[in-house]
Amino acid sequence: LNTNPFFDNTNIKGAKSFVYENADPYSIENHGIWVTSCMGVDHPGTYVGTAPAANYWLFRTEDETTEFPVEEDYWAAAVEYADSVGVDMVNTSLTYSYHDGPNDHYTYETMDGKTAFVTRAANMAINKGIFVVCCAGNEQTWVGAPADGPDVLTVGSINKTGTADYFTDFGVTVDGRMKPDVMALGGGAGVIDVSGVPDIRSGTSYASPDMCGLAACLWQAYPKLTNKELLKVIKQAGDRYSNPVVPYGYGIPDMQKAMQLAKAISDTK
Repeated sequence: LNTNPFFDNTNIKGAKSFVYENADPYSIENHGIWVTSCMGVDHPGTYVGTAPAANYWLFRTEDETTEFPVEEDYWAAAVEYADSVGVDMVNTSLTYSYHDGPNDHYTYETMDGKTAFVTRAANMAINKGIFVVCCAGNEQTWVGAPADGPDVLTVGSINKTGTADYFTDFGVTVDGRMKPDVMALGGGAGVIDVSGVPDIRSGTSYASPDMCGLAACLWQAYPKLTNKELLKVIKQAGDRYSNPVVPYGYGIPDMQKAMQLAKAISDTK
């Protein structure tokens, strides 16, 4: 990404790896490039992300070779660092529901918004004022962590027809909350590849940054809103808000309606 020509107009403040014994944030995998492009690329006429004028910190917490609980600690360290450098919003295009260790798997009962280590870290970040967006996951089952967090904006995947993609995770948490909260385009989503070529990918990993970028623009327009007010506004703007249903949650947000709702709150402050 640091040499990709499509990111030459992207305001990247810094990049950091939190993975033990692998300090290069750009060393492996293309997933982060695909995800970041959904928000940060600014090439009019070819590709423009949903928040092209935002400032970005790029944090790597995923060890692609294994899936152990320590990666949740990497994520917690990253979000703590994000807070220290003044980050306002966090997009998380990963979830944790299982690990490679024989006794390390989460269960449906532990997806209660307060048990998983990474969810507790997300909850702390939210209570400090950070807006956290997370993909629902692609396991065709209940959402993983930190997507189960009560104040995490969890985003499921739709395709261009507006229907839910077969892979998107969804369900009602053990304490009775519907997840995902809203839906965004993740099936057949346009991205920029590692070689600087437009490409098509599918996954909730791309629905999440698409929605996160829109939320960033909305918050920039109405900065008086708290992060929890912003979350409420986006939910209320969903096309299924009056009749939420799995797998859509509150549905697809109408951002014009979200602006009207945000303005109404902002005008009272």
